[in-house]
Amino acid sequence: MPGSSAPVAPEAPPTGIVRSVRGAVVDVRFPEAGLPALDTALVIEADPAIVVEVHEHLDDATARCVALVSTAGLARGTTARATGRPVEVPVGEAV
Repeated sequence: MPGSSAPVAPEAPPTGIVRSVRGAVVDVRFPEAGLPALDTALVIEADPAIVVEVHEHLDDATARCVALVSTAGLARGTTARATGRPVEVPVGEAV
């Protein structure tokens, strides 16, 4: 159909690699132009999964994050996936 455009698929959240772990501080390296925004939640694909929040951009490709649970056993090289959303906590009667 002339003049119509195909729907654009939403862009997948960026995926990075854990570069360093120092207690609750985790540095995650992302591909160029893939750095998630500050206050974005990342899910590190460990067993069990670890949720971290982007606290600071160290450079154009590295995010310094704060873990919300223990990082014991977390290894460098583990995949981290940006959620594109901030950390969410349930509140109210349902809790």
